Amino acid sequence: MHRLFIITLLLAVPFLLNCNPSEKKKTNNFNSTNINNFNNQDCLAGSHRCLGSVIQICEDKQWINETMCGVGAFADRPVCDPGSLACAQCIAGGTTCGADNHVHICNSDGTIGLVQTECDSTAGEQCAGANGTAGCDSPCIRAASTKSYRGCEYWAVGMSNSLLSATFAGNFAVAVDNDNDAEVRVMITGGGVNVDQLVPARTLQVFQLNYVEAVRSSSASGFYRTSDGQGAYRVQASLPVTVYQFNPYDFVLGGVNSYTNDASLLLPQQVLSTNYLVMARPTWVMGDTTFGDDSTSPGVVTIVATEDNTSVLVQTRSYVAGGTGVPALSPGGSNSFAMNRGDQLQLFSRSDLSAGSCPSGPGSASSSDGSNEYCNPGNAYDLTGMMVTSSAPIAVWGGHNCTFIPYNSWACDHLEEQMFPLETWGKRFMVGLTRQITPGNSESNMIRILAADNNTNISFNPRLRRGAPDPADGRVRRVHAHPQHPLRGPLHGADHDRQVHGGPGLRRQPHG
Repeated sequence: MHRLFIITLLLAVPFLLNCNPSEKKKTNNFNSTNINNFNNQDCLAGSHRCLGSVIQICEDKQWINETMCGVGAFADRPVCDPGSLACAQCIAGGTTCGADNHVHICNSDGTIGLVQTECDSTAGEQCAGANGTAGCDSPCIRAASTKSYRGCEYWAVGMSNSLLSATFAGNFAVAVDNDNDAEVRVMITGGGVNVDQLVPARTLQVFQLNYVEAVRSSSASGFYRTSDGQGAYRVQASLPVTVYQFNPYDFVLGGVNSYTNDASLLLPQQVLSTNYLVMARPTWVMGDTTFGDDSTSPGVVTIVATEDNTSVLVQTRSYVAGGTGVPALSPGGSNSFAMNRGDQLQLFSRSDLSAGSCPSGPGSASSSDGSNEYCNPGNAYDLTGMMVTSSAPIAVWGGHNCTFIPYNSWACDHLEEQMFPLETWGKRFMVGLTRQITPGNSESNMIRILAADNNTNISFNPRLRRGAPDPADGRVRRVHAHPQHPLRGPLHGADHDRQVHGGPGLRRQPHG
C-alpha cells in the first residue's frame, strides 16, 4: 500500500504542475492557501527546494515555481536534483535508466555516466527507476520479491529410491506448469542432462530425465559433485512457473509396477535460505521369522548447494551412516562440508540393525505378526530434527528410501519433500486430510509436529481426545487423524496393510 501510494504521488505531482508550463512563477496552493509547505510553517526567503521536477523558491513566505525541469531550455534535464537544487539528467551519486534500457551511474554533475547493470531485454527485463535509484525489472524479478512457490529458478534431485526397478531409469520427472499468457523457455542442466525447450502458454509439460544412478541406488551416504556429471538438476525458466518433481513419474512402465514413488512441490531459488530443521522418518527394519533374514531401509536427507564455495554444517540428533566423502556421525555429532553449485550431499540414517535385537530408547517400538518381526529403532535412528546451516542459500529435502507408516503396517513406499526454510515457519496451521477412497476402511493420516524452540506449547481446534503433544526443540510428536477430524500440522499418509488402495506419502504443511 505504501509503495503504491508513493509511486502514484510522484506521478501525479508533475502532471498537475505541467498543466500550464508557460506560467513559470505561479503560487502553488494545493491546500487553498498561498503557502504551499504542507505543514503550515513559513519558508525561509530565498531558499529553494525540489517538488517533483520543479525547482521552487520561497518568496514572501510562499513556495512558488521558479524552474520547470524537462521543459524549454531544460528539456534535456528532466530531473530536479535535491542535492544541487538544479535541473539535471539524473540525481547525482545515484543510478538512472539510459536510453539503452540499462542501469547507469549518475555522475556528480548530474549527467548520465557509465553502465552499471545491463538489463536483459531478451528475458523481458526493463530498466525502472525512481528517486535516484534504478534497477532491472522483469516478471522473474517481481516473482522473486513475492517469496512464493512460483519462480524462475529451481533445483531438483533424484533422491535415494533403491528398490525401484531399473525399468524406471529414465523416469525421474520434472513437471513445469506455465500459467502465463506467453510461452516460456525452460532449461534443465546438471545431473548429466541438458534440456532447452519452449513450453506453450497455459500448459503443463513433463520432462522425463535419467536418474543419477549412483544417487538413486546408493546403499550409503554420499557426496555427488556436479563437476563429475552427478549432483542436482538445475531448472531455469524465462518467466515465473510452478515446478514439481516425481520420483518416479509413472506407476506402471513397460508392464512393471514402480510400487515405491513420491513427489514434491519444488521451492524456487528466492525462497531458499541458510537455516533448516529436517523432517524425515526412522530407519525401517523388518525380520523374516521363517528364514531369519532382515530387511532395512534408511531415512534420507539431501542437501544441494546453489552457489560455489558454500560451507554446509550438519548437526545431528541421530546416527548418520558414513559413505564416500561422508563420515559416520553419532547423536550430537556434526560435520562441515565444502560444496559448489549443484553438488548434492545425501545422508542416510544408520541401518545396520536387526529386528530380533531392536534398539530400545525414546520413540522405539517392536511387534510381530507371526511371519515377520517389525522394529522401529526410535529417535536415535531418525534424521528428523537434524539442523542444517550454510554460508549461502541451499536446498534441503527430507524423506525415506522406503518405509512403512506405521512401522508395522504394509507396504513400503518411498517418501520425499523439499523442506521449508526455518525462516518461513509459523504458528498457525490448517491441515486438510486426504480424501477417503473406500468407505469403511481405516484410511488414517498421521500429523508430525516439529518444534524449532524449547517450551513450545501446541493447541488444537477441535481438541485432541488424548491431549496435545508437546514436542521439544528439534523433536517430533505424532498425531493420528481421520478425514472427519481436521487438525493442524505436517502430514503423512498411512499404510493400509496390504489393502488394494493406499501407501505412505509425505506432505509438508504451510502455515496460514
